[in-house]
Amino acid sequence: MAPPTIRICVQNGFYTQPKLHGVAANCISISGTWVQADRNATLAEVLAYNQADVEARFTAFLNGHPEVVGTTGLVCVDIEEPIHPADWWNHTLADQDTIIQAWKMRMGVVRAALPSAELGAYGTLVPDERGDATDATYQSRLATMQRAHTDWSAYTGLDVWLPIAYPRFGPLDGNSWKTYYAYGSLGVDGARAIGPNLPVKPFIYHTVSNGASANNGMELLDTHVPNPLKRSWDQLLAAFEAKSVSQALFWIGGTDTDTIAGSGRSIYQYVSPARPVAYYF
Repeated sequence: MAPPTIRICVQNGFYTQPKLHGVAANCISISGTWVQADRNATLAEVLAYNQADVEARFTAFLNGHPEVVGTTGLVCVDIEEPIHPADWWNHTLADQDTIIQAWKMRMGVVRAALPSAELGAYGTLVPDERGDATDATYQSRLATMQRAHTDWSAYTGLDVWLPIAYPRFGPLDGNSWKTYYAYGSLGVDGARAIGPNLPVKPFIYHTVSNGASANNGMELLDTHVPNPLKRSWDQLLAAFEAKSVSQALFWIGGTDTDTIAGSGRSIYQYVSPARPVAYYF
């Protein structure tokens, strides 16, 4: 086993700054609005678009981003609400089928336009935030994503699973702060259980992203405990290594810079010479 390489991923663009400490890049996350799946739209509005509408919208994106045309890099299609795979389970079977087909059509449009890309979809899958494989919502989510494979071949054309392993808890959250290893492990195991045998490359982030957390919106390095990465990033990376994951995708938002908006902190304070070569524990 070897520690995963950290790969920097930018929203709607590529990272072009100098790459330090062994990180990689050549990864883009394309917002769902560019495939007529705006996260602020209603379900009815998103389902009303046909393939020609989606193709026209994605062509407009490529016209404005010539660096993406012909890419061999990793392309994440960031389709979230209202047709996010994590939410498919929370609909009737008939509505699930309609939503899955709408999602698959959009992925097919991107696949046809970028035939050489390493293609993945955001949130395939979202694990239980405490790494509890018996959680009812997690089990329903996974079962529906599995059905999308068996009934609809929904993942045809995908090259990689992109589960979400964003920080969900901080030190103010009690024992939940101690669940990062289980959480990272479940993200990998769950993605591998969806169906097709694809590489797994989880998304990681620098800020707690969980409305139920007392540390929500706080950067891990601002959580005011000694070595906060020891219980968070390092636990995730150790879990990924144990699962033979080769890369983790560090999403840094929509700016091509190594400075984190708001804090002014460098992303390399998370990706230091100690990481990914060694961990802090």
